Amino acid sequence: MIVIADATPLIYLHRARHLDLLPALFREVVVPAAVAREIADGRTGPDVAALPWVRIRSASSVPPGLLRLGPGEREALALALGTPDSLVIIDDRDGREAASALGIEHIGTGAVVVLAKQAGLIESADAVLAAMQASGWWLAEPVRTALLELAGERPGTRRNG
Repeated sequence: MIVIADATPLIYLHRARHLDLLPALFREVVVPAAVAREIADGRTGPDVAALPWVRIRSASSVPPGLLRLGPGEREALALALGTPDSLVIIDDRDGREAASALGIEHIGTGAVVVLAKQAGLIESADAVLAAMQASGWWLAEPVRTALLELAGERPGTRRNG
């Protein structure tokens, strides 16, 4: 499956030292050019252009309904509309709502962690979620609990990730 990543998932997986989960889980990782610029300008995440498994792409057109979103979210969703069998990783609430309205398949960063646990790529989803939270990623406690349940873990059973 082709995955199109927004900035937040890249930043926080990088900060938690688990950015390598993306190429391990997905056959192709696409980063919108606007997302690559956003990360480079803020110097808050990985050097996306230097990652050999990332393909940076620009959207040729953006539907008017997406203009209220930030540039990264807007371009990620526009790319998804033109990329069959793609999945967008996006945490921004407005972006997720727009994806749903357009019928674009999407997940959040927490779901990437659950998929990694289910695939046996990490020992503890709890530890990875905690590392992302320690680096500034916000996650509501009920959502955290639900993610851990999906990963087959109970809250508070943290092991090194």
